[in-house]
Amino acid sequence: MNELLSQPALQSSLIPFCAALATGVLLMAGARRWAGLAVLVGFYAAVYPIAGFEFAPLTSTRKILLLGLAAIPVAVVLDTLRRKARVGSGVLFWLAGAALLWVVWPVVQREELRVALALGGMGAIYAVLVTSFASDLAAKPRHAGVALLTMSLGTGGAALMGASALIGQLGLALGAATGAWLLLAMWKPTMGAGNTLTLPVGFLNALLGYGAFVYARLPWFALLPLGLIPLLVRFVAPDAKVASWRQTLWLVLLASPLAALAVFLSWQVEGAPPL
Repeated sequence: MNELLSQPALQSSLIPFCAALATGVLLMAGARRWAGLAVLVGFYAAVYPIAGFEFAPLTSTRKILLLGLAAIPVAVVLDTLRRKARVGSGVLFWLAGAALLWVVWPVVQREELRVALALGGMGAIYAVLVTSFASDLAAKPRHAGVALLTMSLGTGGAALMGASALIGQLGLALGAATGAWLLLAMWKPTMGAGNTLTLPVGFLNALLGYGAFVYARLPWFALLPLGLIPLLVRFVAPDAKVASWRQTLWLVLLASPLAALAVFLSWQVEGAPPL
């Protein structure tokens, strides 16, 4: 069993997919409103064999994992309060930018003022935009699932090309967990996404992507197509006359080129990762 758990491909695919699928089925039976939490359960089930749950010393990757956990109760509160939380959610997006600064601060503080401002400012803006674009899909389960699936896989694949195996594995694991949730959403179209899905997963994507840029060799321009995925998917209107699986397939075909472009740009700069 330990030998199986040590396989990177298994850690990044089968473990998060199965954990998210099993959790999603359980939540659908009695708490469909919180079914988005299945993705986080699947992701953190993969974190244990990939990175472990030791948080000392507090590295950048461990900060990302802690912030992802912290986003879960915030998302639950937002979904509970619903409309009353609209003003507060805007503040939270800027807190996401501040959280990203905490992740990259060890690098930012060593740079000249001009470079530090550019690194910190770009990171904060990226976190705010990605998190807010993803959260805008909270009321559209299939749109949210497709956007987060393709964004996670694109982030993981681009990070691998950028020579960050750890961040790459985490991104792919997040994509595998989201894929399991999307399958359930196609099976049960009434299943809600909510902020419990979009806020933590969108936030984690922003942290992983920008972390790969700062700490590895992911080119900054590879982040642009990834950040545009939820924005692009948002403008595709749902059609009640079209079967859910067909609409989901169309959304995947629409969003996948942007994820593939991010991987291609990273590969063009850094070449294939050493496997």
